[in-house]
Amino acid sequence: MVFFSRIIGTSEWSRFDMYRLAGRGEARFVLDVQADLLDALGNRIVVPFL
Repeated sequence: MVFFSRIIGTSEWSRFDMYRLAGRGEARFVLDVQADLLDALGNRIVVPFL
């Protein structure tokens, strides 16, 4: 599954970034919860905001 999005907020202190999805699905925003431990992977872990 591929999401096309743009970042709408970042934080220097936490590992959470919020993205707004470009599509018209139910989840309009996702929260990126990637950790430094997983930076070597080519994937991201996101939690949808319904």
